[in-house]
Amino acid sequence: MVLLEGIRTMMLELAGITKEFNQGNGKKAELSGGMRQRAAVARSLALEPSFLLMDEPFSALDPQTRKQIQEDIIRIQEKTAKAIVLVTHSVEEAILLADRLVILSANPGKVKKILKIELVRPREGMSRSFLEMRKEVLELLSERSL
Repeated sequence: MVLLEGIRTMMLELAGITKEFNQGNGKKAELSGGMRQRAAVARSLALEPSFLLMDEPFSALDPQTRKQIQEDIIRIQEKTAKAIVLVTHSVEEAILLADRLVILSANPGKVKKILKIELVRPREGMSRSFLEMRKEVLELLSERSL
């Protein structure tokens, strides 16, 4: 039981969950959207998967919470070396978090291009290289597939 409690604590801390929640003072109904997202990540990590699949995980979050959880995801990936497959419609989010970006065509959704993102971390959304990558991705998205 002590081992399970240690794993639980480690996963909650890795996901950025506060000590108050970890000590049992937080109830699901009282959790914010960001804290619920962190709890979902902690539950996923507790299973020790070889990779995480995240489908639009930040879409319902306010910008401040979104940024905090994006930073949590980067930290989790760095500490666990887990592959994370992230589905997002946000070009900036994809460039910020990804090492590879898969661009899909419109109906039917097929792989249009795979881009390797070789920007240095931490990535700055207003840097010249970030903005150039953003422009490239937006141009690919606006092209009509033949």
